[in-house]
Amino acid sequence: MNIAGHYELIHERFSAALTREDAFTAANVCAGQLGFPYLIYAPVRNHPDASRNWSATTYPESWQQIYIQKNYLARNPTRHKALVAQNPFTWSELEHSLPRLDTAVFHDCRAAGMRDGLVVPVHGPLGLTVAIGFACEQADAINPNTTPMLQLIAWRLHHAFDEPASAGCVRLTPREIELLLLMADGLGNDQIATKLTISDNSVEWHLKNIFRKLEVSNRTGAVVKALKQGLLPF
Repeated sequence: MNIAGHYELIHERFSAALTREDAFTAANVCAGQLGFPYLIYAPVRNHPDASRNWSATTYPESWQQIYIQKNYLARNPTRHKALVAQNPFTWSELEHSLPRLDTAVFHDCRAAGMRDGLVVPVHGPLGLTVAIGFACEQADAINPNTTPMLQLIAWRLHHAFDEPASAGCVRLTPREIELLLLMADGLGNDQIATKLTISDNSVEWHLKNIFRKLEVSNRTGAVVKALKQGLLPF
């Protein structure tokens, strides 16, 4: 199939998708036509599924078991790279830039039949980050023709997942972010009130809203959780 044919297939498949499951199947079929039979949708930050290994995947069952057994969630370099990368990157590129101890996950990928992969990082509002991975059995499947089409597939897939994900995001107002930044600097309520030229009661009111949104009970917990979820511009 030529390049135009692939774009047409992508459009047709996603246009017919009515559910998230349909969209994932469409993405898997389209990527498979390009030589990438394995697909994973893995939220990384500020997403309801960010603490899970993935939301959906067609990676080999053997790899899934090993990934869970070895607790790769906490030390998967592709997840860390996705947080800061703006463009797609390959496993092989990332592997070559890492210390040998950090490359074990790639060895397990190859043992499961996945030779290389392309990761498309998707960044959304309020620090939301998702890593969408496409794995191939032949390394030459990754080339200048397939990369932009895989990006398109990733974006279309994320769009299908976007509304439910956004519903789970914590949304802070600009004023609440200001308060959190000042709390992170160690300022007390009276100092924050002076700094922002608002009353002590207003500070208390904003704090209650912040604690409620972040589901915490104290200032330290609020700052820590906001940092973990990428809600503060540090």
